[in-house]
This record gives sequence, C-alpha cells and structure tokens, in this order.
Amino acid sequence: MWTYYAAHPEEDACFARAMSSISAEASAAVLACWDATRFRRIVDVGVPVRNVSPGANER
Repeated sequence: MWTYYAAHPEEDACFARAMSSISAEASAAVLACWDATRFRRIVDVGVPVRNVSPGANER
C-alpha cells in the first residue's frame, strides 16, 4: 500500500485527507465523553496531524 502511494502522490494526498477527516470526527467524539484535564500532555502516535491533543486537556 505505501509503495503504491509513494508512486502516486496525488492519491496519497487524497488518502491522507480522508484519514485526517475520520480522525477529526473520532477525536471530537472522544473529547465529548472523556475528561483529559488531568493530563499535562497527550501524544497522538502515528497521526500526521494533531486532532485530539489541541484542547484535550482544557475544559
């Protein structure tokens, strides 16, 4: 899969946008029901764009 996307950068960009969109929706749902205020830092491992971390520890 990654070899294919390396050879097709336009499709890679489309895939990355789709995955970011899905992550953003999931992050909103997680933050709506999970209180992360006790944490000083949250790390999104393997996510190229921060979706959960900004604002997660602010309520």
